[in-house]
Amino acid sequence: MRSVRLGAAVALLALVAAGCALANPWPDVPPTTPDAHHVLLLGDSLMGGTATLLPGLMRDVTFYDEHRNGSGLVGQLDGVEPVDFFEAQLQEHPDVDTVVFEWAGACANPCPIGYGSLDFYAKWTSTMVALRDAAVAHGLAVLWVVPPPPPPEAAAADGPFVFTPDTSTTLSNLTRWFRDVTLVDWWSALSDTGGAYQQTLFYGLFDPPALHQVRADDRIHLSIDGAFRTSWWTMAALRGKWVAP
Repeated sequence: MRSVRLGAAVALLALVAAGCALANPWPDVPPTTPDAHHVLLLGDSLMGGTATLLPGLMRDVTFYDEHRNGSGLVGQLDGVEPVDFFEAQLQEHPDVDTVVFEWAGACANPCPIGYGSLDFYAKWTSTMVALRDAAVAHGLAVLWVVPPPPPPEAAAADGPFVFTPDTSTTLSNLTRWFRDVTLVDWWSALSDTGGAYQQTLFYGLFDPPALHQVRADDRIHLSIDGAFRTSWWTMAALRGKWVAP
């Protein structure tokens, strides 16, 4: 026991020295339900990272991962409008009873609407509403991810996607006000206790607290540890939704 405490203390000192920060506590996970569930996952590469680990945490659930890297809600997905893309996924997976939506704010370069403009936010939020309404019309349980803190750097101006931290943060804040959906708070999953972006967090779960890199070396995507945290938050929200819809 003394060695465990000493190890945690040393790790905490390393945390301070490295300028990293304490992670938010893990959310409680409601018990499993006897019902079978089939979940459609839609979003960008952050959803793709989460989808690699989520099925291992919830072996009693069937997941359909239909994320698209670099996608967003301004513009098209696979050459069609987002709502049409969603409807096509439901046609392909007719047993879906729950959908989890997630987009962090990227837009294909050049963005069809001025990135970060009022028109951009209006189009983004109207698409959110249209997707929610379409899901509700199909009788689905609807969950929406609050995007995590963006890295402090904007995407390269000549890259394939437009992305800035200010726009992503604004979309996260707008998502928190979204009604008639169950929110999945990836911001808390990947921020420190002050709500700030961190590439490395200090926490424990099954093992003593230690430093964990939660964002990949590019500072944007999820590491394995980061995907485990977003998966855990998603699992808690899904089971909570099914227990008390």
